[in-house]
Amino acid sequence: MKTAEEFLIRRGCQRMDCDGEKCDFFEDVQSKDLIEFAKMHVEAALQQAIENGKIVNGDRSEKYASIIDPASILNAYPLTNIK
Repeated sequence: MKTAEEFLIRRGCQRMDCDGEKCDFFEDVQSKDLIEFAKMHVEAALQQAIENGKIVNGDRSEKYASIIDPASILNAYPLTNIK
């Protein structure tokens, strides 16, 4: 997973010069860049929830085993909410 810094550098954003040294601020960062970064992390978090999710309630017998629907997790938080 990319860090915010790696993400912005790959998007072509340049570090600002702070008294002759590079600092942690970037020029030309647009809200669309930040939105894309947030979406990337939300998607990764939801995927991890699918892979690592557990069911703690219910009958554990094979006949009545519960199954988590991956789409229900992936669609639990719409990426359109990230603005």
